[in-house]
Amino acid sequence: MKRSEDMGKTWSKLMNVYGLNVSDIVAGNQIVVVNDETGAVMCIYSTSPAGKSCSPASANWQTVSYDAGDHWSTPVDISKFLEPYAGVSSGPGDGLQLTQGKKKGRLVFAGHYGAYREDIVWYSDDSGLHYTRPNVTFPKMDEATLTQLANGSILLNMRNAHASSCDCRATSRSDDAGETWTPIRYDPTLISPICQASLAQIESRLYFSNPASTKSRENLTVRVSDDGGTTWIKKTLLVQGGSVWGGYSSLVPDEIGTGLGGVLYERYSNGKQAISFSAFPLDFDKM
Repeated sequence: MKRSEDMGKTWSKLMNVYGLNVSDIVAGNQIVVVNDETGAVMCIYSTSPAGKSCSPASANWQTVSYDAGDHWSTPVDISKFLEPYAGVSSGPGDGLQLTQGKKKGRLVFAGHYGAYREDIVWYSDDSGLHYTRPNVTFPKMDEATLTQLANGSILLNMRNAHASSCDCRATSRSDDAGETWTPIRYDPTLISPICQASLAQIESRLYFSNPASTKSRENLTVRVSDDGGTTWIKKTLLVQGGSVWGGYSSLVPDEIGTGLGGVLYERYSNGKQAISFSAFPLDFDKM
C-alpha cells in the first residue's frame, strides 16, 4: 500500500500489508474499509498457493490497522464464515460501512466465486469478529462493488460476462441492509468492456468510474447520478482517453472539505503500465 496526506499530490513509500514470500503464496483481491466506530482500517483479501488458481482462491483473511496503515495485525482466517464459498475473490475495491438505518455500523462486502460463476455478499455487526452470508447469490456475475445510497439502500454493481446484449454493467439493490436483494438488472447507460469498475456515494451524489467502451479498456470515465443510479447525468468526466488507456479504478470521497473526489486507476501508455491518481471536482457536470 501507499498513503497520501495531501489529496494525492505526493505518496508515501511502498508499505507491506501482508508479507509472505510470493514464491509460496499469492495474496490479492483486497477490500479496504474504514470502521468509523473503532477507527480501524480493515483489509480483507484472499490467498492461494503459488501456481494455483486465484478464482476461486483457497482462503479468505482479514487484517486490521489502528494507525492508518503504519502497522497491521496478524491476519485472521475468516474462511469458515463464507462456506461453501470459502476462497471467494473479494472485491477488489472498497468495503462498506452503513452510515444510516437500523443496521448503522454494519460492515458489508461482496466478491465473486470463480470467473463469472456467481457473486456473494457477507456482513458483520461486530466489527469483523463474525460474518453472516445471506442465502442469496448472483449467477454469472464477477468482480463487484457496492455503496450505500442517500436513501439508505445498498447498490451492488457487478462485472459480468456480457450475458445481456447491452454490453453493460449489472446491478442489484437491497433495502434491508444487505439481507435480501432484488433480481439482477442491466444498466444500459453504464456500457463496459469486460472489466472491473468503481462505485461511490459521495455526500448526496452517486459516482461511477469505468472504461466507457464496449470494445476495450479505453475512455476511463467518471459519471454522476442525483437519483441513486436510476438515471445518469449526460455530462461525463473523461479521466484518460486517446492513446492513454485506463483499466481498473477506485473512487475515493472527499473527506476534508475540498470539493474534490479522486480516482486511482490502472494506466497504459506507449506500452508502459502504471498506477495513477487523479483528483477531480465533484461538481464537474456543472462547470
